[in-house]
Amino acid sequence: MRRSLISNPPYNMKWKHPALMNMLPQYAGWDNPPEGNANFAFILTALSMITDTAVFLLPCGVLATSDKSEQAIKKELIDENLLDAVITLPDGMFESTRIPTCILVFCKNRKTRTIEMIDMRETYEIETRDQRSQYGGSSHEERICHKNVKVFSDEQINKAVQAVNKRTNESGFSASVQYGDIKRQDYVITPSRYIKQEQKAPTHRSFEDIAKDYDRIVAKKNQIKLTINETAAKHLSVPVEMYK
Repeated sequence: MRRSLISNPPYNMKWKHPALMNMLPQYAGWDNPPEGNANFAFILTALSMITDTAVFLLPCGVLATSDKSEQAIKKELIDENLLDAVITLPDGMFESTRIPTCILVFCKNRKTRTIEMIDMRETYEIETRDQRSQYGGSSHEERICHKNVKVFSDEQINKAVQAVNKRTNESGFSASVQYGDIKRQDYVITPSRYIKQEQKAPTHRSFEDIAKDYDRIVAKKNQIKLTINETAAKHLSVPVEMYK
């Protein structure tokens, strides 16, 4: 048995329940993960192989699943104090998929009942990479294109690690959430649900400036109305003064 592991399994993969599934050590005592989606099967298998920590890169669908068996597994993982941290990642970070992704950290030797929630969807750097075309013959394969990708800087990675280690609470970024709060939220573990957002004071122009604009528009409207009336009077051979 290994101490820790990192896993990036295939997302939302269909699979078949093995024979005598509930007798296998990784599934014994748990609800059966659905055959239509193996995400939680990978999690249970990994947890049966470690003595300490497992880190998963998974689709965000695991955070608020509507499947009853997945919900039951997630509930028990949290009740058993195995989930340590949840980190949501920027969209479009991986070239192979557009599915929103997250990091789940599980630990078998936790000393706290809090779960660290981190929202990194808006925390990234843009890096330009050169990419050679792979198809279309030599004329295309020699072509180099520039592609912008989202990456984390060392500083941003260290900030997330420190948030997990120190259980930080930072507006718009992290929150150390108590077990009872997650239970009251029906075990939904989407970080944005728990992280306080910074309230920015709305900015607007001064009322004096708005009043001046209003007066200017009214004056312009009256001027246009007068011009229309004068034009109509001329066409109807009516004294212009009657329309002023």
